[in-house]
Amino acid sequence: MRRLLLIAAACLLLCGCAPTQPIPQQSDADRADLTDRYLAAQWQYLGFTPTATRPTVDVERYVSLEEQGDVLRSCVEDAGYELTGNGSASQAEAVYRCNARFPIDPSAFGLFGAAELGFIYDYYLDGLIPCLAARGFSPERLLSREEFLEPTTTLFLWSPYDEVPLDRFDFEYLSSVCPTLPPELRE
Repeated sequence: MRRLLLIAAACLLLCGCAPTQPIPQQSDADRADLTDRYLAAQWQYLGFTPTATRPTVDVERYVSLEEQGDVLRSCVEDAGYELTGNGSASQAEAVYRCNARFPIDPSAFGLFGAAELGFIYDYYLDGLIPCLAARGFSPERLLSREEFLEPTTTLFLWSPYDEVPLDRFDFEYLSSVCPTLPPELRE
């Protein structure tokens, strides 16, 4: 019986069907925080200072990247403006309000909550870093779990790739064999 269990486990591992850690779900609080960070970046992109008070706007629904352009255009036009690159402050505020009413889901940008970040960090330690090391590359510095999970003012994650000197061709090759994110989070 023991031998049969070992053979079954080996078959699962060899065919890539081994059980994996479940993908954590983003909490509502994480989603709201990430949306707020995205909207703060949008506010600045539209030319407003970070200290200027942003209008309070309820999220009507989250949109996908594919539908965002059409939804934003329709919303801005309903507010009496055109969606152009240069306009008045009131037009920019209308664009912000529409982005806030119909924000893009944070996961579409690769923005992750605490549970997802823990999942990614484990992948870095158990998958990405060993994969890079097997190909002769290793990060010069590794963040601790606490540092990695600490909220930052940036929307971008630290990655072991940030610590490996690579040219574009090395990165293209390595990222194809050592993916930057766990397979479960890539689309």
